[in-house]
Amino acid sequence: MFDAVEFLPSVNSDSPTSSPTSSVLPSQSQLLELTRIFFQQHHPLLPCIHAQAILDRISDPQWAESSPLMWSILATVARSSEAIEILAQRKMWYERAMFLYERSVVSNGDVLRNVQAAVWNVYLQFMEGDILQASLRLAQAYTLACMHGFNRIDDDRKPTHVKIPLAHAMEEEECRWTMWAFFLLDRHINYLHGVHFVVNDHMFYVNYPCNNLANSPSIEIADAELFSRDLELWSLTLPPGKSSGMPITRLFQKAVVLLGRIVEYENIVPIDADQKQRAAEYLKLQSTLVQFWIPVSTHLSNAFHDPYVTWLNIILHTCSILLNYPVSVCGKTDGLPSKFAQGSANHQGFLRAFRGVQAIVDLLKQLLTANQSLSTLLNPLLAPSYFLCCRFLVARWRQTHDESYRIQWGLVVDLLGRMADKGFHLARLFKDTVARDVQTGGPAGPLVHLGLEDGMVE
Repeated sequence: MFDAVEFLPSVNSDSPTSSPTSSVLPSQSQLLELTRIFFQQHHPLLPCIHAQAILDRISDPQWAESSPLMWSILATVARSSEAIEILAQRKMWYERAMFLYERSVVSNGDVLRNVQAAVWNVYLQFMEGDILQASLRLAQAYTLACMHGFNRIDDDRKPTHVKIPLAHAMEEEECRWTMWAFFLLDRHINYLHGVHFVVNDHMFYVNYPCNNLANSPSIEIADAELFSRDLELWSLTLPPGKSSGMPITRLFQKAVVLLGRIVEYENIVPIDADQKQRAAEYLKLQSTLVQFWIPVSTHLSNAFHDPYVTWLNIILHTCSILLNYPVSVCGKTDGLPSKFAQGSANHQGFLRAFRGVQAIVDLLKQLLTANQSLSTLLNPLLAPSYFLCCRFLVARWRQTHDESYRIQWGLVVDLLGRMADKGFHLARLFKDTVARDVQTGGPAGPLVHLGLEDGMVE
């Protein structure tokens, strides 16, 4: 039978062609401890794995030694570990993870575990600042998932020959979370340049997943909600009769969908676009963004305790920034970004977008003043929004010569610096780019080329 997986493109330009010989699996006690650290500190950002299913397998050394997912988990923990002996292993563990992943893909290994491993491999490339490789690996892994029908898991009209390789309801829910992890990664990695997304939401037949997958013994089937691109069909509150509000994770997923739709509207314009339809679409995007703040307000009291509340707030303000002043990130031509601040001092779109920047800065100040844990603010996936804020603040400072804006961008740059100190190289590249903006007269140069011109691709 024809095996399409054999024809998947390989992106192993930086992967070992043979098995890394120096990679040694940690002892079982160390393995258990590192896995627990992963689920406590990293997995909440991109939840996609049923923790107990992995913890139950660790006692089998043969499985752990040969599992791409296990090595991806180890590499993720090592990337930001403060333990010198663990940090020293990160390159070898990552190479081992990539070798086993490539081998498992071509040998038709466990598809669900392979694509879960790919989620964290892409995340690690993003952390490293290698946006090109992150996008290529995301495209390969998402293609693998689609070829096995994962993007149509909840499509009643999928072809009868599509047999999704999942054993039970828990794996089905893991599949949903994994596909949404790809979606979230794709939008966060690619919205700054805004010229291409990997995940096509026209062919994304994946329900919003249950509220909590980690260590969950059962699946909340009754809470299932279909994904729809039609904003008019969106529900931002739970149906009547539900005692609590919509889960913050689901609101966040919808906010990221909206972020992608705004970027597509502004930067990916069809050749045959109808101006009346575009005007109606703009109003629909604007209306949806306004409607978000009603359910979000019910979660604000948890802002100091739930990282998703902070993340959701920042993403919604980022949506407002991009909807009002899209030229700030559009990299279609060399000239457009250099006009970022020219004539914008009294530009109503710029001023409306800048209010979103100020809202993000005010939120950061509030959380920092409250002496809360910095972990919420050092979420690596917030770095693009921080960078965007800095570019606006530098531009506004040059327009007004108001030193308060210099103080504000200094606060945001400090957060990027703290991320960099924790091993997040992309944050350091963002920080260095802001420094050059200040020295050279303001934001200039197309962001679409940031990865190539500013050293993100080695």
